[in-house]
Amino acid sequence: MDENQEIKQEVIKIPMLPMRNIVVFPFMTTPFFIGRQQSIEALEKALATDRKVFVIAQKDPMVEKPAENDLYEVGTIGNILQIMRLPNGTIKALFEAKQRGIRRAIDLESSSYSAEVEIMETIENKSEPELVAINNSIKEELKEFAKKSSKNADSTEKIISGEYSPGEMADLIAPLLTLTIENQQQLLEF
Repeated sequence: MDENQEIKQEVIKIPMLPMRNIVVFPFMTTPFFIGRQQSIEALEKALATDRKVFVIAQKDPMVEKPAENDLYEVGTIGNILQIMRLPNGTIKALFEAKQRGIRRAIDLESSSYSAEVEIMETIENKSEPELVAINNSIKEELKEFAKKSSKNADSTEKIISGEYSPGEMADLIAPLLTLTIENQQQLLEF
């Protein structure tokens, strides 16, 4: 780590939502369906307080009742923006991811899932000449990618026109790539 980056660490206890078939990156806003009773209870706790949850990917989506080793260690902390209760008992939630978190302890046995999560916040100096050059190079590559791919045009345009650090750019671009859950998780952990 160089002098342009500083890492702050804080541990919080927060409701947790294990996810099947999705890795959520910071800056991502995504809908997902919640059906397990313990996840619904965790969501209800988040809604009754500050709406914050820890979303973590499940290694095997077929596991109905995950154990600690069924979940990855790094996930994202963010806010539940809105929910829709469906007739079949599941809940569709819109989640906005804010930052990475590392699970330090999890509770999978209570009536709701929860975790003690270490917040990982990296602050990068966006005005360093070297970083500006990297960002410009990334934006040029992204323009070429956008020309070849008709999907995600709005997302790529937002990234190209925005002012982001290289780390933020990586988090914004990662969901646009066609990768396995394992490879997405490796990017999240990087």
